[in-house]
Amino acid sequence: MDAKKLAEARDIAQAAGGSGCVTRHGKLVMAWGDQKQRYHVFSASKGIGVTALGLAIKDGKMSLSDRAQKHHPQLGASPEKNTKTGWLDDITILHLATHTAGFPKTKGFGTMLFAPGSKFCYSDGGANWLAECITLSYRQDIQDLMQQRVFAHLGLNKKGPDISFGSGDGRPAKINGIVRRQFGAGVSANVDALARVGYLYLRGGRWEDQQLIPEEFVDQVRTTPRATKGLPVHLASSYGEASNHHGLLWWNNQDGAMKDVPRDAFWAWGFNENLIIVVPSLDLVVARAGNKSWADGWSGDYKVRIEPLLKPIVQSIEGSPYPQSSAIESMTIDPQRISIGNGDNWPITWADDGYQYTVFCDGNGFGGKRGSMSPAKITGSPPRIAGRNIDSPTGYRKGDGPSGRKACGLLMVDGVLYMWVRNLNRETGSSLAWSADHAKTWTWASWSFPEIGYPVWLNAGQNYAAARDEYVYFYSPDGNSAYEAYDGIILARAPKDRITSKDAYQFYAGTDANGEPPWNSDFRQRKPVFQNPARCYRPSVVYNPGLRRYLLLTMAKSTDRSRRYLGVFDAPKPWGPWTTVAYIDKWSDPQTRFQPHIPSKWISADGKSFYLLYSAYPRGPYKFNLQKCTLTLKGSQDK
Repeated sequence: MDAKKLAEARDIAQAAGGSGCVTRHGKLVMAWGDQKQRYHVFSASKGIGVTALGLAIKDGKMSLSDRAQKHHPQLGASPEKNTKTGWLDDITILHLATHTAGFPKTKGFGTMLFAPGSKFCYSDGGANWLAECITLSYRQDIQDLMQQRVFAHLGLNKKGPDISFGSGDGRPAKINGIVRRQFGAGVSANVDALARVGYLYLRGGRWEDQQLIPEEFVDQVRTTPRATKGLPVHLASSYGEASNHHGLLWWNNQDGAMKDVPRDAFWAWGFNENLIIVVPSLDLVVARAGNKSWADGWSGDYKVRIEPLLKPIVQSIEGSPYPQSSAIESMTIDPQRISIGNGDNWPITWADDGYQYTVFCDGNGFGGKRGSMSPAKITGSPPRIAGRNIDSPTGYRKGDGPSGRKACGLLMVDGVLYMWVRNLNRETGSSLAWSADHAKTWTWASWSFPEIGYPVWLNAGQNYAAARDEYVYFYSPDGNSAYEAYDGIILARAPKDRITSKDAYQFYAGTDANGEPPWNSDFRQRKPVFQNPARCYRPSVVYNPGLRRYLLLTMAKSTDRSRRYLGVFDAPKPWGPWTTVAYIDKWSDPQTRFQPHIPSKWISADGKSFYLLYSAYPRGPYKFNLQKCTLTLKGSQDK
């Protein structure tokens, strides 16, 4: 993490006093102020209190779909006006946890504003009714429940008060003889306690070797429920489109409103910017508590109030944008290199005849005439490999660099080679060509994707035999040039029998509640399938059958060699979720390496080794370069 960027964030917070800390990978990175001073954290209490709901769900005492009156027969009965609405019977635990029950943001007992589930209204009242439901279900003071089941495991309140719930909030002090706690705004805590709660959520509800609250519950906390998304917002002038970025009493960036912050960020947020911020993709927790805000006035616009603190922290992170793989421990690269041929780019696929086919660019391949692109065949296996140019007048093009067309993706499906070609309009746009006679003759599509600059096929075994379904998939940085680095990578698919039809392609448009993508034919509806701001450049993707994992390779383009990297990421599905296998800084220093691929044929049967193919300069001409890579799996005894 960059110290200057971290200091920038700290200085923003310290301008308003208070205390704070930043932790990453479970380590304290930076702290300011008194870590043990307690503050009233206002509405950040909601994110802490909802943890008790996770306990109740884990213990089988309630579910989100339960009618709230099942647990609290008098729920909403005060003031009496509420009983005349006919709405109380319809309130669910989910409504109380998502500010959609209809209660106002007032202390004490408030008059309902609307029918449950019809609108979003940021509410202390609903959160406090939820606290009462849990109190009555356990017949126990929530402070005691949370101390026994959560806080003690987190190491809190052992040597003094670190975190505690307030009571009442305008309501009688007890309910059925039990202290009436509040979730709306009553918690007092120090930043150490806030950070530990954040770390519990970062780890999916797990602390050390114990699952304190269900991982599925944490997923529900940090994402916007389908039933809530898009609901009209009461007091929208203050809370904007809050229904699109709010989960179970936590806020989130799922709608991408903070463009320079990962979409998986979520946070508990109270007045005066009392915060617990969790960013799973960066393995990051930020906690801040204080009696003043660094922002003038008040609003619910987190782009104004939270982004100034969080953005420089995100930008400080120089390593991988995704957490470490749960399947793969590490990757090593053998220093011995195999180099043949002359040229660069080398998109490659494993064909039905057992050979691998490739296309060399800006070179003469294996002894032929120089061209912008031309096909070739690779024979043998490392370390004994050879190449042979294929005479193909329809596949050959002239012109160096951006001035000539270049192949960027190659795939064989059912005996036909399909080639993505870029630089249609000098350095922008892409189109398709295909060959049914092993690269000798090519048919060129009459259509193009002018908005897509560098499409690459997902390769899956010989002749695409290891494919998961009847579709082909391609990826591209989300921009129209092959010479620029972009913030994200997009994904598209087409049926195997309609690859040559432009109208057959559908684009990844995010994932639904089940983690499946709702594909969309409208390019404008696309969503990034992978993100690494300003560092998505020249990717490639291959399926590893031995591990049943998809491997994505990407690199950074930068004039600063220290910021050039090779990233290797894995996922169980073509659309993720992605985790990090290796993130190699300065991969291109001192020799500039680029355009990484993993040839399908040279992935071992057990998936634990493969060859990395890449181009390199300036030491001599571009070549077809190979280095063997070995994976160590999690829990493996391999050395």
